Amino acid sequence: MTIWCEQNLAASPPALSYLKSREINELSIKEFKIGYFPKGLFAITNLIKFVQNQGFLASDLLDTFILQKNHDNFFSGFEDRIIFPIQDHLGRFCGFGGRIFKDHDDRVKYYNSHEHMYFNKRATLFGLNLAKKIIQNTQTVFLVEGYTDCIAMHQAGFKNVVATLGTACTSDHIDIIARLASKLQVLYDNDKAGLAAVEKLTNLCWNANLEIKVIELPNGEDPASYLKQKHNLLDLINSAKDIYRFVISKTNNQFTNQNLSKKVDISNKITDMISKINDPIKRNILLQDAAQTLGINLTINYENKINNQNFLLENNLNQVAHESLEEQLFVIFINNPKLFLPKYHYLASYLELPAKAILQKLIELKSAYQDNLSLDVLIEKLDENEQRFVRKSLFSYNDKMVSSIDQTLVQFHKKHWKTIVGHIKNLLVQEKSDPEKVRQIIKNFQILKSEIVDGGKYDHGN
Repeated sequence: MTIWCEQNLAASPPALSYLKSREINELSIKEFKIGYFPKGLFAITNLIKFVQNQGFLASDLLDTFILQKNHDNFFSGFEDRIIFPIQDHLGRFCGFGGRIFKDHDDRVKYYNSHEHMYFNKRATLFGLNLAKKIIQNTQTVFLVEGYTDCIAMHQAGFKNVVATLGTACTSDHIDIIARLASKLQVLYDNDKAGLAAVEKLTNLCWNANLEIKVIELPNGEDPASYLKQKHNLLDLINSAKDIYRFVISKTNNQFTNQNLSKKVDISNKITDMISKINDPIKRNILLQDAAQTLGINLTINYENKINNQNFLLENNLNQVAHESLEEQLFVIFINNPKLFLPKYHYLASYLELPAKAILQKLIELKSAYQDNLSLDVLIEKLDENEQRFVRKSLFSYNDKMVSSIDQTLVQFHKKHWKTIVGHIKNLLVQEKSDPEKVRQIIKNFQILKSEIVDGGKYDHGN
């Protein structure tokens, strides 16, 4: 579809005129493979013929939601939009973003590809395929909110820039960035939504090995509009603030004229943010900065917060001790999908609803998302009752559960050993006509026995 959209852009003066008005030059159009999806049945018929000549079927377009079908008619949410192809870090096309560009078009501004097994918005960064090497060389990433901001920064010489895809920055995005760089520079719109996005980012980055700064744009500006006016972005970069100091300074603007109740809420929010920082020196410096900026003593608030966290941790550890082995394994696997290997999938059959149904959905999603599956994605696929159950289960989770997973598995397998052996025998009877499956069942059973006999030394890599 990318080539088809590129060809259509070249034949669409209105679309080209729009890109020119946004000062997106020909080189950027080529580098980012920007295109145009025409409107109407003729265009869709033409697209189907085009992909068929490339060895694909119309059903492939339906499966990836590029096209949709209403009775016998095809249509697409990408029609009459500028198309921004989305590539993964290796340059493989995995999705598309479409933007309206005509004044009378009252549809939603952006229409993005639906997620599928090769495309997870919460773990994909626009422009990373072009920026990856420069990010590794400079150890710095510029993070913006949209396609045009990313392209404008790239044109201005900031080649180490990436953008999120219509979603807030996620823990998966932070993990990807932290693997490539040591510094993150954030450029969000200077409005209420932008500040909320930065505040959310503080809750994601406290345990990441990243130096994160916020570049503050003038009110009403985004990176693309700021650069379009020929302003020098380097001045703002040089005056960027540490993300925590940025949030504290912005919070001070809201703090002064608030009533007592609101001031308590704000001070609690700041204390919560700072208390998550692992480095005690940085934590103390920020507490002093916040106290000086807000004009209040946060030390008592912080000590109360820590005491409360310790109390909750003790309660959680006690709660874990009283949970069944099945419940403990459920909590571990929900919080660490990568640990829920195929050889453990049968554990779901030992759980009651809704935990059993949730693990079955986790199995299906792992097949689709593989290593990109996150807890946020799982929760989004659950019904309301299952979401409540998962969120309730999260309160009993702590890192010590993962470190003791081997012993938990040993106890679980000993508890259910007779049932497991019976299950294996039934499988062997069912699959007796397939020697390869029989061989694999016996092999897995022998591995399980050796892991238990070996004192619970489970191999969590296979």
